[in-house]
Amino acid sequence: MQNGLLFPPADFSEDFSAFSGKISLDYFLNDNMLFYGGINRGYKSGGFQGTLVFSPANIIPFDEETVLSYEIGSKMTLAEGTVQLNTAFFFYDYENLQAQGTIEGGAGGVENLFALQNIGDAEVLGFELDLLATPVDGLDLSLGVGYLDAKIVDPFIAEVEPDGRPAMSPEWTFNGRARYAFMESDKSYWFIQGDFNYQDDVFFDIYETPFLQEGSYFIWNASLGISAPDNRWRATLWGRNLSDTDYRIGGFTGGVAGPVQVYGAPRTYGVRFSYNFN
Repeated sequence: MQNGLLFPPADFSEDFSAFSGKISLDYFLNDNMLFYGGINRGYKSGGFQGTLVFSPANIIPFDEETVLSYEIGSKMTLAEGTVQLNTAFFFYDYENLQAQGTIEGGAGGVENLFALQNIGDAEVLGFELDLLATPVDGLDLSLGVGYLDAKIVDPFIAEVEPDGRPAMSPEWTFNGRARYAFMESDKSYWFIQGDFNYQDDVFFDIYETPFLQEGSYFIWNASLGISAPDNRWRATLWGRNLSDTDYRIGGFTGGVAGPVQVYGAPRTYGVRFSYNFN
């Protein structure tokens, strides 16, 4: 305590600067096929960590984060307009990636300070594929696939291994939906829908802590409803996580309350009604 103040006055300043921009090129092979490519440079300002501050010595600055991204892809309409295929291939090159990490060395009397900081340089290579199809009237199908090869290539802190994965970066993700709608009369139509999401193994922290690794899982949902042809009103009976899968969406270790786990919603049912007054 200084001059009756628990936290003595302090004045800190840092300058952060960078440039960002984008260059892209679109090429139409024909009316149904578009190919594109681009380079984009993004920027996130640096700052001062404020997670746990007991003295001015805890106010530790971190540098700006930059990313140089390269992307190529396509958008194609096939099968006489009944199929849409979108693809994207990308590579992200991060410098000074910002994330929560442990600052060791007793800053301001805190032996291990868990704070926002620059944890290293990282590279992310991946692709996304989206397929939309209407094989018959009233039936809509969709499928999405994503792949990530994410790694921290030059870690700045001891707990992160070279080529370690950043937090919340599953290698594979899938999603899909099937929806069928049919007219009952000129005043209403019925629809039924099923969809799923799949996520591969993921870590909730940058240290790849075994307790904070969530295994792969599927989530299944479904809905049944009736609607006006102009969607002025709609009533829907829905169910989510129909298999009642236990899965976590976050977690934390090292807090004063001990390990913390955040779970996704269990099997849930509901009814929704909407009306558009416009």
